[in-house]
Amino acid sequence: MKIGIVTVYEAANFGSYLQAFALWRTLAEMGHDARFIINEHPDVPYRRQFYHYPVSRRSLRHPIDVLREYRDGRVRCRAFEKEVARLPLIDMKDVESLDRVIIGSDEIWNVTMRCFTSPFYYGKDMPRRMTYAVSAGRAEVRDFDQFPELRELMRGATPLLVRDRHTAEVVEGITGQKTKIVCDPTLLLPVSEFTAELHDLYLEEHKYILVYSYPGYFTEQAVTYIRQFAKEEHLSIVSACFYLPRQPSMGRSSRS
Repeated sequence: MKIGIVTVYEAANFGSYLQAFALWRTLAEMGHDARFIINEHPDVPYRRQFYHYPVSRRSLRHPIDVLREYRDGRVRCRAFEKEVARLPLIDMKDVESLDRVIIGSDEIWNVTMRCFTSPFYYGKDMPRRMTYAVSAGRAEVRDFDQFPELRELMRGATPLLVRDRHTAEVVEGITGQKTKIVCDPTLLLPVSEFTAELHDLYLEEHKYILVYSYPGYFTEQAVTYIRQFAKEEHLSIVSACFYLPRQPSMGRSSRS
């Protein structure tokens, strides 16, 4: 089958990329020709999430730190672009050629986030729609009241396969259809599928804690505990994708 996938595959976010990669690889191994449907109006260009041009008031106060962030951000962005380039794409104008459209996974039905109020993530103008491991995040049924078009698009997808109990309750409350909870695509592939091409000498030669979060999410207490635990266990701290501050009040961090 020729299958189109609607999800976030080019955000500066490891989780989003990995779930997209995993679903694509799983479908390909099942013998399908799977491609990601291009979102013609993405919320934020992913390059801006990796780096900004280093001219600001802060750059005048801490020029070396800011230039280092800019340089490292460019390096990470180029690495990310290389991975995204591996994913096969299909244009919206060609969706009628698809045998099936799969919406999901990730929190693409979380309407509390502005970017996910776009009808694109609900399969507008796409044929033969279903969902796989889609999530509504923290959105409640009432949050969809101001989006009647999205509610109608949700009702038109079948089957409805969701990622968690909360999403099941939300989707069933809106569509009246019974849903089924399935695992995240990243759990469909063996670890070897993700690590086969990984040759990072730093990770191979060091014992470390992997921290996967967003800047600003950790409290000072959490940062202190992580650093203390790492010191006691003689572990390095590796932050995936984002620089995280050594202290919440600071603006940057690096591999510790």
